[in-house]
Amino acid sequence: HGDCISADTPRFIASYETGNSYIQNAAFTYDNALCAMAFMAAGQQERARLILDAFVFAIENDRYASDRVRNAYVYGSPEIFPGWGGHTRLPGFMMDNAFYEDRYQVGSNLGNTSFAVLALLQYYARFGGEVYLTTAKTLVDFALNAWTDAKGDGFFAGYDGWPENGTVFNFTYKSTEHNLDFYAACLALYQLTGGETYRDAAQSALRFLDQMYDRDSGLFWT
Repeated sequence: HGDCISADTPRFIASYETGNSYIQNAAFTYDNALCAMAFMAAGQQERARLILDAFVFAIENDRYASDRVRNAYVYGSPEIFPGWGGHTRLPGFMMDNAFYEDRYQVGSNLGNTSFAVLALLQYYARFGGEVYLTTAKTLVDFALNAWTDAKGDGFFAGYDGWPENGTVFNFTYKSTEHNLDFYAACLALYQLTGGETYRDAAQSALRFLDQMYDRDSGLFWT
């Protein structure tokens, strides 16, 4: 996996040290985005950049479309092995002498997308690099096109499955946590670009959050 790559090769960090084959080689998007932001906070720009460059590569070389971030990738370098077809490596596991992929790990959801966007924008705001801004815009634009509720405020949670073969399990619910994440991502993108579409999306997510807030208890419905 990621054991034999050079020090300057973009790479994802494994989410778990485990013998559980189901998640053994998985680098979850949320975990890696959070690590990138932690590295930036600690002044470790290069370590953050390696993770974000892995995201950029993985998104640009997705086997279906270069417009979304998967919920997980294989840890280490995202580049496919030579002769395997030139796409990003996605996680999976062996069972009964066959290789399987998990429909959640290869899917895409609003919360993970938002955290990837936040990490990319934080890096861009601090260190520059147009590719990070462009990638963040691509991800938000995809979410707006795919998960906007035409009948109300807020955004749907995403999907599990494989769009590349038409096996997709779209979510028809809206997550309070996801919309909070997406509000932050859209607001940050609006502040950096002035794009009114992103401002309007942030306001839609905020109105949804307001509807989910129970003022009597001080808690949010999830």
